[in-house]
Amino acid sequence: MTRDVENDSRLIMVAVDEYISDKKYEDAVIVFSQMLKGNPENSTLNFFTGVAYEAVEDFEKAISCYLKIRPAHPQYKKTVLNIAFLYKKLGEPQTAINYLEKEYKTLPKDIDIIIYLASFYENDKNYKKAIRLLKKGLEDASENISLLFRLGAVQDKAGFKKESLSAMKKIIKIDPNDASALNYLGYSYADLGIKLDEALSLIKRAREIKPDDGYITDSLGWVYYKKGAYEKAVEHLEKAAELTSFETIIADHLGDAYQKVNQLKKAINTYKKAISNAKDDDKEKVVELKKKISDAQKKIND
Repeated sequence: MTRDVENDSRLIMVAVDEYISDKKYEDAVIVFSQMLKGNPENSTLNFFTGVAYEAVEDFEKAISCYLKIRPAHPQYKKTVLNIAFLYKKLGEPQTAINYLEKEYKTLPKDIDIIIYLASFYENDKNYKKAIRLLKKGLEDASENISLLFRLGAVQDKAGFKKESLSAMKKIIKIDPNDASALNYLGYSYADLGIKLDEALSLIKRAREIKPDDGYITDSLGWVYYKKGAYEKAVEHLEKAAELTSFETIIADHLGDAYQKVNQLKKAINTYKKAISNAKDDDKEKVVELKKKISDAQKKIND
């Protein structure tokens, strides 16, 4: 290492401590931009300048800095994922996909890039491409739990329920304490109305591992609902709704349980909360919830 490089590295880290670590991002933009003028190809400088621009939500400039980081830099892969994420935030998901596809050709066995690219395909509802990519990744890492879980989740969305359940079972075989797979399999059984005792056992195991997880608590309430134990369902679903700030699906479950115990006004209020938390792509669910509100109101009026 030359003396100039040593001095540059020290100056950069002093600036990082002063501005990035203390979250003085607007000042960081000014300082690092000035430093870049004297050393525009420095990967470390470009990384921290990109971090500062990202923090002040100037995503285009952040991307331009990240794109200058060389593959040998220790933060290279982090910047690859950041660039794709920022393209998405800029409303350019296809640009993100094109970029990740290019990086995937360079690093075809990188698990993080595979999962990230698959998630973009999934968001684009291109389930076939996502499944193909994840299966390709599993050829070199057959027991990678992250790849298996994403594969199972995408297969579920694509309508391949049997294959999805098989992926979750394989994860549990590899790691019997994987709470996400235990919960996914148990919830799937409950939602299908099958193997309810096994579903209850799986979800209880997941909850022992993650006792304060709102989604696992929802699964527990939902399996009790499916078993006809509606009072128990309400107890757990109320807690799940609180833990997730009345996430739409969970609030929907709670509203259904309230109806079963004849607490119709609570059901209506809960359905309304579910609607207020709905995302843009939940249009069908919102229509369903509005019908449930209407039906519950009719019951009250009758």
